[in-house]
Amino acid sequence: MRTSWWRVGGLGGLVLVSGCGGGPVPPTGVPGPAEPTGGVVRAAGPSAPTVTALAAADQAAAVTATAQTVAAAAAGRAHAQLNAVQLWSATAGWAVGVGGVIRHYQAGQWTVGVPAVPLPTLNALDLSGPDEGWAVGVQGAFVQLHAGVWTQVPVAVPVDGSGFPPNLTSVVLTGPEDGWAAGGAALLHLHAGHWRLAPADAPTGVAALQFPAATDGWAAGRAVWHATGGGWQAVGDLPPAYLTALAVTERGDGWALDRLGRLLPLIGGHPQAPLAGPQGLQALALTDPAAGWAVGTGGVIWRLTAGGWQAAASPTTVNLTGIRLVSAHDGWAVGAQGCILHWTGHAWTGVAH
Repeated sequence: MRTSWWRVGGLGGLVLVSGCGGGPVPPTGVPGPAEPTGGVVRAAGPSAPTVTALAAADQAAAVTATAQTVAAAAAGRAHAQLNAVQLWSATAGWAVGVGGVIRHYQAGQWTVGVPAVPLPTLNALDLSGPDEGWAVGVQGAFVQLHAGVWTQVPVAVPVDGSGFPPNLTSVVLTGPEDGWAAGGAALLHLHAGHWRLAPADAPTGVAALQFPAATDGWAAGRAVWHATGGGWQAVGDLPPAYLTALAVTERGDGWALDRLGRLLPLIGGHPQAPLAGPQGLQALALTDPAAGWAVGTGGVIWRLTAGGWQAAASPTTVNLTGIRLVSAHDGWAVGAQGCILHWTGHAWTGVAH
């Protein structure tokens, strides 16, 4: 099982430079605005072009204008906030975010995807294969990746107090046609390829999900729950604050983040007191219970080693909102302004995307 990953259908991507600085970075390799021409100029006299030549010129101008429109759309999306990132392997991965922005990593480059149909803002994703998976987002949005093409799928998600379906913040796949998604008061189960509301006794108020094994999972939010073959059960006391992120083993040992961006150790799924020091963290990922990273507001990065959590050098000051690790020596973080950072085992660096 992978934690999450993907690919975009529709129009192709454009390679752009990193947006991890303090402000937008001009894209490279993208055609500039079209020069105003007032139409195709037709010469007078004997040298005037034929009707066929004029038609060809008009067609070429239309194709150029279309290409420039596509390039402009991709350039605008290049610096949209990214909310989540996943890698299917060390050489293939995906990131998603605000306004349905999609990024694809392959052949050592991140490209901006322009989907055939606009997608909603997406908050989380998971893959069951390089071209198969799901993403979830605002107002109960579900978007499916099938055979390399992303399509929004209508799923019945109950409305909350706002009168709209809740924003979904987590999705995890336990198999090609099985998984879970959560956010607000909604918890949904994917079974045999179809999403349905979880049973009435399932937890509510879940913000984060993790399944270390296909039939053994954890959920965190207003409390912590453990799922086994027998269903969901609450674990221990309520956390000191609403939990927003989770990274644990099958035994429930690991770490969580609360809504203040503080780190809380989990022991057997039981939340402990938050650590003094780090705040404003928004995402975390571990390679084992004593090794991992957390990222957050202002580009802050913290590292977990056997000696505990310590602040680490960061190449950016933009907010970081998502992180995934391929291994202890390879990982990615994403955030505002389309920022993408790469951990190479020695340092975090901003990369071209």
